[in-house]
Amino acid sequence: MDEHKAKTQTSELVKKHISALIGVEPEDIETDDSFSLDLHMSPAETTDLLHSLSTEQINITNLDLTDIQTVGELIEAIDAEKLS
Repeated sequence: MDEHKAKTQTSELVKKHISALIGVEPEDIETDDSFSLDLHMSPAETTDLLHSLSTEQINITNLDLTDIQTVGELIEAIDAEKLS
């Protein structure tokens, strides 16, 4: 699978989980959206998001939420984790 296709799949997956968690449509979520400022997610909700993503066979153990502020940063962190 090429890198672009993998990133698109990760993006769709992340947006699907955010959508289910906070009740917005996945297409309304942008990669530059901030979890706290744009999506109004609490720290508990971002933690819930990571646990939700772990059900999709995504390794979340090395993801540091203090370094991840936007949807795009989360997608990049997940893709980087897949490559390591």
